[in-house]
Amino acid sequence: MAFAAAVTVLWPCWHRISSRLGDLYDYSGSIASAQHILRGLRPYRDIQTPMQTLTFLYNAGCEWLFGPTYTALAWGNFILALVLFAAVLLLLERPLRLSGAFLIALCLPLATVLQHGVPTHNGLAFTILAVQSLLAARAAKEGRLGSGRVAALLLLATLSGMAKLNFHLVGTGAAALGIFLALQTRKTNLRALLWASAYVAFSFVAGPLLEMAWTGVSPQSWWFNVIATPIERHDGLRQLLSSQFWFGIIGDNYPKVLVGGIAFVAAMLFALGGIVCFFAAPGDWRPGGIVRRLAPIFVSACFLFGGCLFIATNSETLILNAAYFVVGLVCLGLIYGERIGAWAKYYFHGAALSLALVLLVAAVVAVRNFSRLNYGREDLAAHWIPAAKIDPSAEKFFGRLRFSPRSAALLSEVFKVIDRYELRANSKLVYWGPALELMNQLNGPSQVPGLPLAWARNVFVRDNDSPRIIETLRAAPYQWIIMTKMWSIHVPPPVLDYIQTAYEVERSDEYIVVYHRRPESALP
Repeated sequence: MAFAAAVTVLWPCWHRISSRLGDLYDYSGSIASAQHILRGLRPYRDIQTPMQTLTFLYNAGCEWLFGPTYTALAWGNFILALVLFAAVLLLLERPLRLSGAFLIALCLPLATVLQHGVPTHNGLAFTILAVQSLLAARAAKEGRLGSGRVAALLLLATLSGMAKLNFHLVGTGAAALGIFLALQTRKTNLRALLWASAYVAFSFVAGPLLEMAWTGVSPQSWWFNVIATPIERHDGLRQLLSSQFWFGIIGDNYPKVLVGGIAFVAAMLFALGGIVCFFAAPGDWRPGGIVRRLAPIFVSACFLFGGCLFIATNSETLILNAAYFVVGLVCLGLIYGERIGAWAKYYFHGAALSLALVLLVAAVVAVRNFSRLNYGREDLAAHWIPAAKIDPSAEKFFGRLRFSPRSAALLSEVFKVIDRYELRANSKLVYWGPALELMNQLNGPSQVPGLPLAWARNVFVRDNDSPRIIETLRAAPYQWIIMTKMWSIHVPPPVLDYIQTAYEVERSDEYIVVYHRRPESALP
């Protein structure tokens, strides 16, 4: 009954968000990754990318199962939303009333997975993180781990280690805390700490080792791609110290219900709960008792910091990442509802339900407005153009997908260039640059090993990557390089200088830039 009710809400939201595309840049690399994987290219070895491989494998699995179309990826995203809903409902049905469990289980996929039309690293990583955290908190509540839960937590730790690093760090910490509390008594503190530490150690090696084995790369190559390349994200943590982070509108793309800073509201909920727990916890006021009383404050701070970490490192995806505040409050209710008293359960779960209701409304409005996708802020009343009206090959891959006027105009110009220079039969001679990587799906693969999956400076590529990229382009068979004008700024200057030297400009306007390789004799 609950599942059927959820489908009646999730289905129209999924149908709406998966049938519109406002900008090509955000999805282009993700879409292209599926066929790269199916054709034998491997991340880190053949494709430079700071993103870990689980989402690429999931996308490839969707296309392998449903066919090489955008619809296959859209169905994969809907399935992921249903999995998250069902898992959360199953974990919370007994600790909460069915209505409360249903609200939270419905809120999480709408605020995370279904903000996108296709599977993304954030959506998949959040699904693992939420289930991992709630499962560990449920074990802590019942004081029982069990072999089934241990196996599930180890599997989730492995998958999380292949999903997204910041989500993995938070999920590992939450799960280790749950394991410690599930095993901990006054006589077994050390044993519980050892098991929790062993879980952390396993979490940090299992996923990366599996990735290295599959991709066939060394630890140094894995570190270069996943840790060293996305240097821009490291600076995002400074946002935690700014007043704008706590009191401003975090991301103008979102509904105005977030005015005032959802992070600030969540901070008050966590802090107040931790402080009251400190005074209301049973036990004496000796040093050991005070330490035990401080535990709820420490645990509240950990869950709060986890949510803030997501926002600081992905401020443009506030709704997706703020949803972890809901998970954190539910976990605190599960953990301390029995240890301190029923009031703690009612407080934390009541706070989670209130926040879930706000996020649910915000998520639905965001889906309605396409605010996660519509970076151009185009008029919602504008006429969205079907893929069939752009080009027959676009319809074959995109199906019922409709494009915003700007993205449709861009794709239309790309196909005009393809036809003008007769590139359909010579797709391997074309390198598709920033925001056009998805053209590998429409006109045949052309990616050669050694180039980035997508272009975003200081995230996917760095300026000091330029020599390797230039050498790859110099040896590649590309006679044409085509990229969007808007996103060409992400090509590192040395690489752009090489392209402008080795290639001549055939076309440059507000939409695209087309380069054609110069004859060897014409090179300066």
